[in-house]
Amino acid sequence: MGRDAEPQAQSLQRCRNGRTPLRDGIRDETIWKIPTSVPCGFDRNGLPLGLQIVGKPWDEAAVLYTAYRYETKTGWNAKHPNI
Repeated sequence: MGRDAEPQAQSLQRCRNGRTPLRDGIRDETIWKIPTSVPCGFDRNGLPLGLQIVGKPWDEAAVLYTAYRYETKTGWNAKHPNI
């Protein structure tokens, strides 16, 4: 297994056993990453698609800045699906 696969495998095993890293107070590298999602288009059925941006632990500013720049450059945040 690779270096990143081991913590993920341990986390998956804890979830299978009914234990989660947050509930047990275990610091797990897989949950400390900072994610956000921004709209990035529509599929062929007109359903909205999202782009997930994930950053390093404790680097919320970089994640939010990247999301902001993406939204201002693409304009997908202003478009709505036809329903």
